Amino acid sequence: MIPNKREHYVSQFYQKNFSDNKKTIYCYYNGKYFIAKISQTLQSEYLYDQIPYEYIQEAIVRGYKEKPYMYDDQKVVNELKEIKSDKKYLEHKLGKIEIKVSNIISDLIKYKSGTILKNKQIASFLLAFIFQLEHRSKKRINQINNITQETFEKQTSGIDISERVSFKNIKYRMMANNLINLTKEEQYLINQIVNNWDISLCINKSNTPFIFGESSLYKFYRGKELLFPISTSMAILFQQSKTDPLNIYKPVYVRNNTYNISSSDVKKSNYLQCLYSLDGTIVGDKSEIMDELNQIKIKLLIERNLQSIKTKY
Repeated sequence: MIPNKREHYVSQFYQKNFSDNKKTIYCYYNGKYFIAKISQTLQSEYLYDQIPYEYIQEAIVRGYKEKPYMYDDQKVVNELKEIKSDKKYLEHKLGKIEIKVSNIISDLIKYKSGTILKNKQIASFLLAFIFQLEHRSKKRINQINNITQETFEKQTSGIDISERVSFKNIKYRMMANNLINLTKEEQYLINQIVNNWDISLCINKSNTPFIFGESSLYKFYRGKELLFPISTSMAILFQQSKTDPLNIYKPVYVRNNTYNISSSDVKKSNYLQCLYSLDGTIVGDKSEIMDELNQIKIKLLIERNLQSIKTKY
């Protein structure tokens, strides 16, 4: 693989939906607020081009074996040939996925209708993209890169030496599989959501814009709800049941699988986006980010004071 200097782990097309000019976005990171160029934001050094092609090939084959009903032998052969001939195979493969998702999201924004979300193939594709955001995240990549020799030795202590992969190569193998394949748990969850959950488009007509956090986009609330912002004024809502009284999001039905969402629900989403990304980058309207971070600080301060009182008495 030919190494690129920096690669986006949150797609540029997605970031642009939270920008006024499609070129810059407002960010909060590590206690600082700043305006950043989208072309230079939410990136990581050598996200995937450091991986030798043989480990990419191995991950592709593993993916096919887990879903043999979706592929034929010739498709596998063609893709393996492409890996060898394309020096930026992973970049191009992920780029194709981003283009497809970008087109789906663009249609949702353009037509303001959630009808296409009833298409199981489209819903599955969107969910796979959302889960891949975690796989590509700086936090996940750092976890793999920071595995120690000691940890590796402990985890492979029961494996025959002849079958062990070297410490250096295990990272490449994990990185390739992480970027290309979903886990079995994620595949199961996607199947459950597509077949049993409510998936709808929510329109935000309030003056409170949606924001997003790099580590929050794929976080389910109670394991039963995920509000995934696709712009400052729209989001896709995944709910195990629309009638669950414990749901924190309560949109109002309009038509064609499309709902209006209140300012208070947008604020709940923004709060969670900030809460789950305190150690990462938060993107969107400055005043809204500041407001939610202040709410989090107040809540944390109250919790600390209550804990102090309990300890004292």
